[in-house]
Amino acid sequence: MAKPRKGKRKARFRQYSFALSDKEKQRYDRLCAYQKIGFKRLVKKALREYYRTSGLQDPEPVLENQLDLFEPVDLFGQPIRKRK
Repeated sequence: MAKPRKGKRKARFRQYSFALSDKEKQRYDRLCAYQKIGFKRLVKKALREYYRTSGLQDPEPVLENQLDLFEPVDLFGQPIRKRK
């Protein structure tokens, strides 16, 4: 008997909004027509490029209430004592 297949996970989307002047909107419409892409795709492409070139790193998640199994060690492998 075969295992039932899991369905594909649905993508979650967020909505963002920002204001554009009429001149900016016309400029972006011309750019979209030139590149033959939609406005949403143009914005996503620009954000991806900015993120790639800026050198930003994803922030590490803050984990609270986690069990510490191992104490932190220094460069020589000695445990670091916590100050109270």
